Amino acid sequence: MIAVGTNLATSSEVVALAEKYEKIWASVGTHPTDLSSEGAVDNFLQFMSHNKVVAVGEVGLDYYRTEDQKEKARQKEVFKQFIQLAQDFNKPLILHCRCSPRTTDAYSDALEILDGVARPPKFSKENLGVVHSFTGDYSTAQGFIKRGFLIGLNGITTFSGQHEELISQLPLDKILLETDSPYLAPIPHRGERNEPLWLKYVAEKIAQVKNITTEQVVAASDQNCQKLFRI
Repeated sequence: MIAVGTNLATSSEVVALAEKYEKIWASVGTHPTDLSSEGAVDNFLQFMSHNKVVAVGEVGLDYYRTEDQKEKARQKEVFKQFIQLAQDFNKPLILHCRCSPRTTDAYSDALEILDGVARPPKFSKENLGVVHSFTGDYSTAQGFIKRGFLIGLNGITTFSGQHEELISQLPLDKILLETDSPYLAPIPHRGERNEPLWLKYVAEKIAQVKNITTEQVVAASDQNCQKLFRI
């Protein structure tokens, strides 16, 4: 399991959790909606050489509840700083992108930022990261895949048939199963506290849409995870 930090405090907690358990790893970063309580990105340097810290995130852009252009500009600037941090230590990104209602603005801005920042030679495009909790269409997914990202699928895929076209077109080697625990519990547990155990429902949904076995989905996701996070 990869436990994901969303600010400096929870990043410290997930690192401590990873130290305690052999098969738990950690990712550290600041969620874009937590920026108001955070200090400098340099505060995360303390974690970057830890052998159980396998990624930077979740970091990125969240425009869902803000129209403030200054806030969006700050999110972009901090996102760039976290990309640089990931590049400096050759870690993949766990990318959070939540768009304004009925738009794809956060995705398009993230792609533009990645094109402008994520180019140093030491930062392998084969291991750029994963777009967590992806809700865009296949065309948008392709934009991230071309830049070296996997597509994270979670309980949202079970809520309706809305994402079946995306699932049907995504190659298995570009899919990463995720929980977003304690949020986004899949059907039949929607609205409850999410648990990693329920990831099986996401795998079953993907298998159903692709007309393959659940075991094939799980095996592919495991392989993708191990390759991306080098565990």
